Amino acid sequence: MKICLLGGSSSQLDEGMNNVAYHLRRELSKRHQVSSLDPRAYCSLSFWKQVRSLQPDVIHYTSGPSILSLTLIKLLGLLCQDSQTVVSALHPWFPWHSELLIRTVRPSLVLTQSQTTDILFRQYGCRTIFVPNGVDVSKFKPVSEGYKQRLRSHFGVPMGKYVILHVGAVKQKRGVGILSELQGGDQQVIIAGSPSTGHDLATLQSLERCGCWVWTDYFDDIERLYGLADCYVFPTQNPLHAIEIPLSVLEAMACNLPVVSSAFGGLPEILDAGEGLVYTHSPEELLQGVQRIRRNKIFIRTRQKVVAMDWTGIAEQLENAYRVVM
Repeated sequence: MKICLLGGSSSQLDEGMNNVAYHLRRELSKRHQVSSLDPRAYCSLSFWKQVRSLQPDVIHYTSGPSILSLTLIKLLGLLCQDSQTVVSALHPWFPWHSELLIRTVRPSLVLTQSQTTDILFRQYGCRTIFVPNGVDVSKFKPVSEGYKQRLRSHFGVPMGKYVILHVGAVKQKRGVGILSELQGGDQQVIIAGSPSTGHDLATLQSLERCGCWVWTDYFDDIERLYGLADCYVFPTQNPLHAIEIPLSVLEAMACNLPVVSSAFGGLPEILDAGEGLVYTHSPEELLQGVQRIRRNKIFIRTRQKVVAMDWTGIAEQLENAYRVVM
């Protein structure tokens, strides 16, 4: 199968959509002829010539979607009329009253990640298939207590601290401000920001004043941060400020960390609460969830919930989705 992937042009894997594109490209390339192009080059004539010369069976826009990306892939479908057009709805956003335009530029298939998004695109006349994000379970895995202590020593984390981790953009609209309420006593909050998406300086400084550690450098080996943590927290509630199945939650679970997360996007649809996974619906519930994890002696089995979501299996689901429209 000849596949043209659009999206994920950055070499830094600190942002969800780039990360998804990288893993899909890596897995699909094992069995198919895959070309990857930067959709931001659409103003260049060479971009259009390159897509046309590829004559792919599938043109897949892996991020978004937006009105612009849907329009772009519609035009590419007209250019390569034997190609099927596919869009991943990782983080859909459209202005009001977009229905007519979306119906006009709808692709062959939309890959959805929540029931809400699936219903939305079906209302717009789109064909949909649910395909979740995945996780590299060989990279993200539990560590021994000895290795955890060595990691803490390396990063300067005081022994005896209960480390609460969050990985993601340090922005007020992502709800990270609530993490300051978890800082103090024997608890140490560590936040690994995303250099590629930037940060809100005021939010960062406020967190640091409360004693949170906020790291904004790029970590190529981010799995080491999960390895030193005792608990992972995902506070974002606004659907406009994260992809529908946040990768950091899957990564933390693959490391068998207890996870306290907002009931965000498609997470509750693919992962049942329990055995160390707690869903919350407000900042207050998030704080209570962490204390409940600490107070109750829960047998943590979060890795078992995601071990079948390895990227290899997700790529196979994607291949089956392609075949539906070919």
